[in-house]
Amino acid sequence: MTNNTNQQHKKFLSTVLFDKKKTIVQSYLWSTAQYNMNKLEKRIMYKIIESIHDGNIIKIEDLIKCNKIETGGFYNKIFAIPIKEIFINEGNTNYSYIKELLEKMKSKNITIEKNKNIEGVIDTVIQNRRGLLEFSIKKDIFDVLVDFSKGWRRFQLNLAMSLSSVYSMRMYEIIASKEQPHTYIFNLEKFKSILYLQNKYSRTFDFKDKILDTAKKELDAKATISFDYSIKRDIITIVSYRVEKNKQNTLSNQERSEKKMRSFNRPPQKTLYKLNDIGFYNKEIVLNIPIDNVKKIYINLTT
Repeated sequence: MTNNTNQQHKKFLSTVLFDKKKTIVQSYLWSTAQYNMNKLEKRIMYKIIESIHDGNIIKIEDLIKCNKIETGGFYNKIFAIPIKEIFINEGNTNYSYIKELLEKMKSKNITIEKNKNIEGVIDTVIQNRRGLLEFSIKKDIFDVLVDFSKGWRRFQLNLAMSLSSVYSMRMYEIIASKEQPHTYIFNLEKFKSILYLQNKYSRTFDFKDKILDTAKKELDAKATISFDYSIKRDIITIVSYRVEKNKQNTLSNQERSEKKMRSFNRPPQKTLYKLNDIGFYNKEIVLNIPIDNVKKIYINLTT
């Protein structure tokens, strides 16, 4: 690859800075691909997909028609990703470690449906600008990332980058359908192979406890979409649903109300002057106490 070609590619696929409000569209072929990546490698992949979007390679009409985008010579564009964004929630930027990950990703095995095997994600690693990862990816990987013939998933980039478990990331990618609730049915061994766990967790209980329940708990706490599941013999059924955004707020309000009620049961002489301090407003106090005590409490609040 010549320097002139590199410069042309850099102009085409420029550095993408992190936007917390951004959603990205991911090929369902990639969502269900079989591979073994850690959390930081997954973040690199998210940034690759984000860069392809911002490079105007993917257009909305291609998604609507579920097209496989013909990219021609565009596949070997140079990606420029700020290292600090890969460590977005880690508190450090270990450049040497990220370089090691990129080198390992050159030979990482990827299996797409129908047993199509791809050797390696990264093609060439470039080192010439401090603070940026610069690299190109394999043509076969690029083709998968822009192949929407089997559908696609749209999800929040900020949320995906913040998830602490690789399996939470993978589950989020699979269930992020535009329709909720949505049901997915997999052969159990096939599903385990998607998560690259085909040789682990021979006991179904362990698979549930260590993988599925852990991912579900994190998505319940952080995401707008989570899932329930059932396993019968060799079939796993996954049902996604929207997480109630106000679930935690409702719980907090309930605890606050209970705290107020406990306060009303205490002797007025010792606690009335503290009612405002624990979250009561004067109007709430007057409206929620026995009428015989209104005058007494009002006097305490205003003195």
